[in-house]
Amino acid sequence: MKAMVTELLNQSNVPQCVIYDDEIIIRNDAFNKLLGLEKKPDLNIPLATILSYQSMEKWVVETNGMNVQLDISHAVLDQEYMLYTFAGKTKKEDVRLNIVSNDQSKKLRWLTDEAGKIIEGSEVGRAFLTIQDSVWTFVPKELYNPNDKKQVLTFLYQQIEYEVRVITYSGYMLFDVVRAEQRVEQLITRNELINILDLSNECYILHDSMTIHYANKATHRYLGMNHTSLIGKPVRHHIQERELKLVKEAMQAQQEEIMYRPIKLINGDGSLLYTMCAILPVHIDGKKLFVSVLKQPHQTSKRREEAMKVASRLSASMAHELRNPLTTIKGFMQLYAETKAIPESQVKTINAELTQMEKIIDDYVFLAKQKGMVENKKTIEINSYVRALARKEEMKELVKDNPLLLSVSDTYYIHGYAQELDILFFNLIGNAVDASQSATSIEIRVTTDYNQLCVQVIDKGTGIPPNRLYLLGQPFFSSKEKGTGLGLMICHKIVELHGGRMEIKTKAGTGTIVQVYLPLKAVSENRDVKRVKKGFQQVLGQSETRMLTNINQRSHSK
Repeated sequence: MKAMVTELLNQSNVPQCVIYDDEIIIRNDAFNKLLGLEKKPDLNIPLATILSYQSMEKWVVETNGMNVQLDISHAVLDQEYMLYTFAGKTKKEDVRLNIVSNDQSKKLRWLTDEAGKIIEGSEVGRAFLTIQDSVWTFVPKELYNPNDKKQVLTFLYQQIEYEVRVITYSGYMLFDVVRAEQRVEQLITRNELINILDLSNECYILHDSMTIHYANKATHRYLGMNHTSLIGKPVRHHIQERELKLVKEAMQAQQEEIMYRPIKLINGDGSLLYTMCAILPVHIDGKKLFVSVLKQPHQTSKRREEAMKVASRLSASMAHELRNPLTTIKGFMQLYAETKAIPESQVKTINAELTQMEKIIDDYVFLAKQKGMVENKKTIEINSYVRALARKEEMKELVKDNPLLLSVSDTYYIHGYAQELDILFFNLIGNAVDASQSATSIEIRVTTDYNQLCVQVIDKGTGIPPNRLYLLGQPFFSSKEKGTGLGLMICHKIVELHGGRMEIKTKAGTGTIVQVYLPLKAVSENRDVKRVKKGFQQVLGQSETRMLTNINQRSHSK
């Protein structure tokens, strides 16, 4: 059938073709000759590859660097097949020269061969780069992708940002400057920019995957290094090998956006610093580099303290205004329950929501407090405290679907507020339960770190994405659908009230570890020893006690 139709078409002296499913499936000799397709007589040709313009009256076809205008004289549709007959008169133009020569007085344009040697250019283009020059002396070659037929390159050249459109076809490349702009920040010299960054209290590092090219004064102070001693040093000297491998993999896969991740840095004295890092890819002189900003704990704590003051002032007024109408609502609900004016199921639902509202108000009230209840501060033995906490009915209800594992062995003492510590650990364990699937265990592990107690709340839940980790603890930020963002603020406040700190280590999809550091209380004597001494005093009396003391002193003197 196809051979028969082709034979019929070839009897015509005017160009003809048959279209099916947006492809030219049959074309006669006149059509092939006009478009230079004699070497491909049996191949179907997708229209999108050659057709640059189409209307009811004409086609504009681009082939072999030529623009060919075909006027349609007749078109026949039969089911899904379309037969086009074109007028014998055609108009041919060299599309390459046509594109380059448009707006010669205003446009920077060059036509090059596939090696980048300039063949032709606009009037302004020839003044900028002469014929036979290489276009790569202006455009950074590493930005060009030879597999992309149409692309836009953005780069800096002599303090001006250029945007160049590149079209590749038939062994030629057309370079068209579509934007040239000199921005204010680009007028700042590199030395001036360094001076500005050195004034900042934030830690800035400019580096590639191997070398640190610049680090400001705040970074050197944070890492305990002499000024400029980081510049030119390998990145691996200041980040653990395992961490460096993960960071490199993340940087290779990273697009043009900020990446947040926790990292372990090696301090000037060889100790480790666990910090949050924001990494942004930048292009400088055609080379891809990275700007890393380190989140310093003391800066974060200061910002949190300022945010806490604002939240406290807001909370004081809101809590008072909400509690009064809530009391009235609860009273009426009790009345409705007694008179059975509302179904019991609805009463239960409303009371549950009212209880949740009361909890939120209590959180606001807690934030409004400036100090803890000093008269309630006492010595707490953490082993007994954690075990007693796990036995509370509220805790059993909270972790009913998630086994609570305790890892507490030695005896440690802290000086603190039992009621506030209850709030702290209920919040942290509640967050762990919310992030975990049913039947997944949650662990409380107690250890020491130098002179500090470390209580870890560990879950194997969904984890927290790195780009959201730095937002935790800020006022009213929550990753939960019905969260208020007050829980972690309260946790930070309680920990700081005890003179401690809180760190969160997490990885999306693997779980979270919340570490609460609290100062250990020095205990000079064991409680059992005190109890034995008191017993001796009661049995023997004061005289016998003095006698034992003198005997003890004489034995030590020997």
